[in-house]
Amino acid sequence: MIADVKPRKFFMHNPFRPGEIVSLPGEFFGRDEEIRALTRSVKQGRHVAVAGPIGIGKSSLVSRLRLELEGFATGDRCGSVLTVGHKGIASIDDAAHLVLSEFVTVDGETEEFSVNVGSKIGFRFSSKVAREYFKEGRHLAVLQEVLLKHAPEHTDLLLIIVDEVDKCSIPITQMFRAILTKLQFEEVKNIRFVFAGVGSYLQDMMKEDQGIGRFLAKPLSVNPLPPDDAEDLISTKLEQISDAPENGDRKLEFSASIIRRLVELSGGHPQVLQYLGYHLVEQEFEDPDGVLSVRDLIGSFRRICYEDRGYIYDPLIHKLRQEGMLESLKVLFYAGSRSPPTYISRDDAINVCDAGTLEWFVDNDIFILAHNGYRLVDEFIRVRVLTEVEDESIVSIEGRLLLNGAYVSEEQQFKDDYLDDYPIDSDSSEPLDDDWDDE
Repeated sequence: MIADVKPRKFFMHNPFRPGEIVSLPGEFFGRDEEIRALTRSVKQGRHVAVAGPIGIGKSSLVSRLRLELEGFATGDRCGSVLTVGHKGIASIDDAAHLVLSEFVTVDGETEEFSVNVGSKIGFRFSSKVAREYFKEGRHLAVLQEVLLKHAPEHTDLLLIIVDEVDKCSIPITQMFRAILTKLQFEEVKNIRFVFAGVGSYLQDMMKEDQGIGRFLAKPLSVNPLPPDDAEDLISTKLEQISDAPENGDRKLEFSASIIRRLVELSGGHPQVLQYLGYHLVEQEFEDPDGVLSVRDLIGSFRRICYEDRGYIYDPLIHKLRQEGMLESLKVLFYAGSRSPPTYISRDDAINVCDAGTLEWFVDNDIFILAHNGYRLVDEFIRVRVLTEVEDESIVSIEGRLLLNGAYVSEEQQFKDDYLDDYPIDSDSSEPLDDDWDDE
C-alpha cells in the first residue's frame, strides 16, 4: 500500500505588494504614456496634478515620475521634495511648514539653515530675517526665501511633490498661489509643483482660486491598467516564484488562463490585482499542490471585500445609500456587461439613468468614461453591491466568477422588475474584447 504524500511546499516569497508604493524597475508596470505626458509638462514649465480613486496607483505614478526626472543615479542636478498632506494642515503657514520640514532644518546653535534634497542638493545659509520668521511661525515667508533666493543657485530643477492633497486642499492652494506669484515676479523658473490626491480635490482648489488653473497642465486622471500591462505584472511576479533558486529543478506551474482570469476579475485595478495575486500565492503556500489555479482563489473575494478593502467599500456603500444612488448603480450593473470588466454603453446607460446620476458616478470615481460608454473603476464594488442589495452570498458570487467568469444570478427576474420599460440592445451589452484599455 502506497501512502499519500502531500506535495512539498515551494519557496513562496510573495512578490505581490498590495498597498505599497512602487517605482523601481521590476515593481512598476505600465503607465508609459502617463509618465511621458507628466515629464513633458514639467520640462515645459507647467505644474501638474494627478487624480484618481483610492488604490489606483497615483502615489506610485508620482514616485516613478520623481525617479525619471531625477535621472535615477545620473549626474543630473534635478532634485525633489516629497511631502504628504493630512487633515491637521489648517492654514497657509501649516502648508508651508509641511513642505519646509522635508528638506530644511535649523541648527540650534548657529541658527543656520541647512537645505538638503536627497544626495544631489545640499547647502547652508544664514538669514536673520528668516530666523525671526521661523521663530514666529511665519513658515510661508521662510519657504519663499528658500525657494526664491537660495535653491535656484543649486539646482537645475526642483520638484515639490504634495501627495494626499485632498486632505487639505484649501491651505495647499493658498500656499501654491503665494509661492507661484512670488516666483513669477522674481522670474524664478526652475521650481515645479506636482500634486496628487483622491477624487475632486482639484475642483476644490479651483473653487478656492480659479487663477491657478492657467499654471497647471491638463489634469491627469489615473485609470486601471490596460490588459497587456496587467498581464505583464502578474506573469512577471508568478515567474519570480516559479524560478526561485530555492525551488531547485521544480517549477511551480501556472497557466495563461489564471493570469487572464486575474486581469478580468480585477478589471486592471492595480491594488485589487495585487490583492488577488497575494491571496493566490498565500493559499498555494498553505495548501500546496504545485499549481497556481482558480482553486487557490477560493475565499479571496470575502477577504478583499470585507477585510483588505473593506475600509473603502463600507463608507462607499453608506454614501450610496445616503445619496440615494445604490438602486441606480444596481440598475446600471444589470444594463451592462455580464462579465468583468463591467462596461455599459452610453446609449444603454442613458436609457436607465439620467445624466445627473451618471455624472455623479463619474465624479465619485465609480465609473470612468471609456469607449463611448462607462467602465467600472473597481470590479469589487459590483460584488459588494450584489451582496448588499441582492442579499446574495458572496460565496455564490465568487463561485460563478471563478468558474464561469460571469455575473449570472436571477438576472431575468431583475430585468422583469426594473428594465421592462427600457429597450436595451443585448449586443451592445456584451463584454469587451481583449482591447479594453481606456481612451
